[in-house]
Amino acid sequence: MKTLVLLCALLLSNIHADIIDVNRCADPVVKIEVIKNQDHALGSGIILDSNGYVLSNMHVIKDATSIHLFLKNSKQPLKVKIIAQDSDTDIALLKIDLTNNLKLPTAVIATTLPDIGDQVYAVGYPFQTHQSLSQGFVSAYNVSGIYHSKYESFIESDIRLNHGNSGGALCNKDGELIGMNSGIYKGFGFSIDIFKSLHVASVLKEHGFFQHAKLGVLVEDSDTCEGVLIAEVLNNELLEKGDCLKKLNSTLLSSSKELLNLLGYISAGENIVFTLIRESQEFRFIIKTH
Repeated sequence: MKTLVLLCALLLSNIHADIIDVNRCADPVVKIEVIKNQDHALGSGIILDSNGYVLSNMHVIKDATSIHLFLKNSKQPLKVKIIAQDSDTDIALLKIDLTNNLKLPTAVIATTLPDIGDQVYAVGYPFQTHQSLSQGFVSAYNVSGIYHSKYESFIESDIRLNHGNSGGALCNKDGELIGMNSGIYKGFGFSIDIFKSLHVASVLKEHGFFQHAKLGVLVEDSDTCEGVLIAEVLNNELLEKGDCLKKLNSTLLSSSKELLNLLGYISAGENIVFTLIRESQEFRFIIKTH
């Protein structure tokens, strides 16, 4: 009997710990109410820092005539302004008008992404009345062709997101932010990983726009290439026709579409690392994008 009681206590303590961890991610997730042509719409956002910068999807605030933001468990609307947005990646950066020394809960950023099969949580506002939490598992990485953006490289999970979850948080089991929820397709959720999201947001904050990286080559898929084949060089001094691009930074390349989508989250002028095969030999190049 004592063993059973002890086991139940341990289970309850583990459940409680999970709830506390998830709250680390839930508290910085805000509700965004938008008026578009007299229609009301709901979305979500993530508070990034104490200065009031908020990450969200561009499609949440696009064409808005009025935007109000609500903290978790608050009915008091906060003024917010759009800093910048990028339609090609569907990422927007907003800023809360900080008055009366308002203290904000801020997201805890993960250092690494979870493995496929690991448990994750989604936090957002699919309902007008309250914040919602759901859970699932990571299904795949670098998924594209799902939504409406020019560039897509999503984390796929089996979490059933709904309208209003867009711009909300995807968290690991420790409540750390790993992605921004952005799309729904066939019952699966799709999120932009936080490292791509933050990079685009930082460039938007600094420059007010995001210029996407280009390599100055034409690429294609090939059965003879373990990666992506360079079909033609237009403007690149290091790459050669016939090179097989095997890896971009730490990501193994499976198709030309995947390469182009990954480049969409890299800013022009940024250095990237390519691992490639040339005449049966492997090389590693640092290349500055255009």
